[in-house]
Amino acid sequence: MKKLVYTLAGFVTLLSISCSKDDDSNSNSGDTAFLPLKAGNYWVYDVSSAAQSERDSVYTNHDTIIGANSYKKIQTGNTTPSGFFSNVIKNNGIRKDGDALKLSGGTAVNFSAEFPFSIAVTDLVVFKESATAGQELGAVSGTVEQQYEGQPFTLTYKLTTIADQTLPSYSVGGHNYTNVKKVKAVVNLSITYSLEGFPVTVLTPQDVVTSYQYYAENIGVVNVETAFKYNIDPAIAAFLTIDPTTTQTQQEVLNTYNVQ
Repeated sequence: MKKLVYTLAGFVTLLSISCSKDDDSNSNSGDTAFLPLKAGNYWVYDVSSAAQSERDSVYTNHDTIIGANSYKKIQTGNTTPSGFFSNVIKNNGIRKDGDALKLSGGTAVNFSAEFPFSIAVTDLVVFKESATAGQELGAVSGTVEQQYEGQPFTLTYKLTTIADQTLPSYSVGGHNYTNVKKVKAVVNLSITYSLEGFPVTVLTPQDVVTSYQYYAENIGVVNVETAFKYNIDPAIAAFLTIDPTTTQTQQEVLNTYNVQ
C-alpha cells in the first residue's frame, strides 16, 4: 500500500444531483454581508503549504435550483484548485436562509489515494451570523465501504461545522479587516477492515481534518487555515505499509477581490 497522505487538491467536488438544474438568469438567491453572493463577485487566494505555493480564484456564477430551493453556483478559475476552501465550495450551491449560509452538493474526501470517499450534503450550515462561540452549525455522518486490493475497508465519518469567535479586528496578508467571524470545520474519521474474519482497526476515530475560515463583513472569506493529520498504531501501519503518522498544514490568504 502506498504511503497514506492527504490530498490537498480535490478535497471537495460537486456530486451529481439528478434533481438540480441551472438557471442562467442573474436573479439573486440570497445574500449576506459575510459572503456577498451577487453574480460576478470574485476572490483570489494565495495558497501555501510545505509542498506548494499556488493561487486560486473563486467566483459567484448563476443561480442553480436544487430540489425546491435556489442557490448561487460557486465556481473556480482552475479546474483543480489547490486550496481546501476553494475545493469545499467549487461547483456547489450556496444559499442564504435567515442569517445562515447553507451548502448543497457534496464532499469528495481524498483522505488518501487508497481511500477516497464522498459525502453528500444537503443544506449543510457552513456559517451563521448570530451563532455563539462553540455552537454547532451543522453535521453529517455515515459509513462507506472502499475496496483496496480486493479487501473491503469500512470508513465511518462525521463532518461538523462549528461557530468560533468574533474578532473586532483581524490582520492577515498585510491587510486589516473589521468584524471578522471565525468558523471551524472538522472531519472525524475511522477505518476498519476484516482480516480472516477478525475486525482490525486501521484508524481509530480521530479528527483528520481541522479547518478555520475567517469571514470578514462585506468581503467574504479572507483567510483559511487547515491542518491534515492522523496517527495509526505502528504495528498496523507496518503491516499495511502505511506511514504511522503525518501532519500537513495549508493556508489560503485573500489577495484581491471584487464584491458588490
